[in-house]
Parts: sequence; C-alpha cells; structure tokens
Amino acid sequence: MQYIELVLANNSIETDCLLFGKIKDGYTNSREMLTAKILKGVMKNGKMPLYKSIENDLANVEIYNIKMFEAMEEVHDALFKSMGKKNLAYKCKVVASNESYYESKHYPCLRVVDVNASKELYWTSNAEDEIHWLTFDLLSPVVIKKFKLFHDYVPMYVLVDYTIQSSNNALCWENIAMNKGNKSNVTEHVSCNVPYRYYRLYITKPSWDDNAARLHQFEAWA
Repeated sequence: MQYIELVLANNSIETDCLLFGKIKDGYTNSREMLTAKILKGVMKNGKMPLYKSIENDLANVEIYNIKMFEAMEEVHDALFKSMGKKNLAYKCKVVASNESYYESKHYPCLRVVDVNASKELYWTSNAEDEIHWLTFDLLSPVVIKKFKLFHDYVPMYVLVDYTIQSSNNALCWENIAMNKGNKSNVTEHVSCNVPYRYYRLYITKPSWDDNAARLHQFEAWA
C-alpha cells in the first residue's frame, strides 16, 4: 500500500509502471465505491450494510487487489530507479545446483530474476541433495548495496538457513550475508562495499518441512 500511494503521487514514476498504469484507476475507483456504500449504509441505518448488498463491490475490490499484487514488483523497481538505484539481478544469467520437475512440472531458476513474483512462478530444487545453490553472473564487478529475497508464501517453505556469497572468478567465495532460522517470506540483507561479478545464494536448510528449496525472486540493488 505504501508503494502504491507513492506512485499515485508521482507521475514521473508512473510512466515506468505500465501494468500499474492500466489498473490504477480501477483499483482506486473500486475501493472508493465500496467505501461510499459502507458509509451510506452506516449513516442511513446506523450499522454496516448487509454483506449481500456489497458482495459484488467486495469481489471487484478483491479482483483489483490481485492485479495490483502482480504490479507491485514493477512499482517497487520504479521507486528504486527514481532514487538512482537498480536491481542488477533482473534477468541476469543465473545457474542453479538443480531444478525440480515435480509431477512433470518444471520449476526453473530463471524465474527468480524475473519481475513477476506471483504465487505460481518460482524456482524449486530437488529434495534429494543436502545443499542447494543459485549463482548470479552480473557480467562485470559491481558494488551491491542490498539484497532482497522473496521466499515462498507458505511459512513452512521459506528458506531457513542460507548464506549470500561473492566472487570474481566463480571459484573462490566469500561470505557477505547470512541468515539462520529464518521465518519471514521477505528478507533483506546489506552487502559490502566491494565490487564483485558473481554472487551466490548458498542454501544449507531449504525449509522447515522438507529438503526442497523454493524461491520466488532474488534482487541485487546497486
């Protein structure tokens, strides 16, 4: 909600948010119509209107909430861009230790560097290996200020223990951020002020439930 309000108040940012631009009027209008109906019912009868009388309005708000969720990554990137920052992991070269083909469905690692962090698009590893990793090639050494990870929406499937590492040859790795016992579905980590070309997410405990790692999105902000 905070990001949405900032973009609504900033036309220059809005030009970078194509999906957001298509749905912002419907999003705003649906909420205003629902609010007006509720206030009218309260003022007239002294109580909330019956659910049936606002059922369609609630459904419309929910539809736009889902659409706005899909646009949030676009909004997030535009705000950081407006502050002179950039997600360098976006569509960069990424390699995974392995990828799941559970029930004949492929869960490729390319999804973690796309902008669509929807509930259905994510990378999943196999459940056989003890260690899982993702390596990101930024093509040239660059200083990353912050990493942001979007984990699974189901609490038992968030990455629990992992380390973010850096390298300039993809052979020797240095630890720059670590998380143990994680329970959050969105985590942020401050990086060092040293430029590196390669970054690796090294996962030693992939979830609270099984040995498969799941991740919706990996961001590296310069």
